[in-house]
Amino acid sequence: LVSQCLGLPANFLKELSGDRIEPFKILCYPRATTQKEEIGACEHQDSSSITVVGQDESGGYQVLKDGKWVDIKPTKGALVINIGDILQVWSNNRFRSAVHRVVNSKERRRCSFAYGSIPNPDMIVRPLPQFTTEVNC
Repeated sequence: LVSQCLGLPANFLKELSGDRIEPFKILCYPRATTQKEEIGACEHQDSSSITVVGQDESGGYQVLKDGKWVDIKPTKGALVINIGDILQVWSNNRFRSAVHRVVNSKERRRCSFAYGSIPNPDMIVRPLPQFTTEVNC
């Protein structure tokens, strides 16, 4: 789907990445009992091309949009798809890597899973030729 959004053949990015994925991660964040424990994962961007996140109903996943933190409310059966740094480079900034964080709940612990697609470690990551006719800043 992402390939098609970029005007590329349907499996283009999958073929570019190959079958490599980051290790599947199960993430559990404790209930916040102090202000110091409120941030479960500091703001960051993923180094993958795409990261898929599933979260439980406790929430706490936030994305930075226009300088403000926006809650990504959990929806049963839905996944969060993050654009990572590699896809930002490949697309020459047409897609932007999502700055996100996790805020711990004061009521309950939070559990989620994440996995991402990463290219062969020998690959030089640079904008794809299809996207280098203009600078996208």
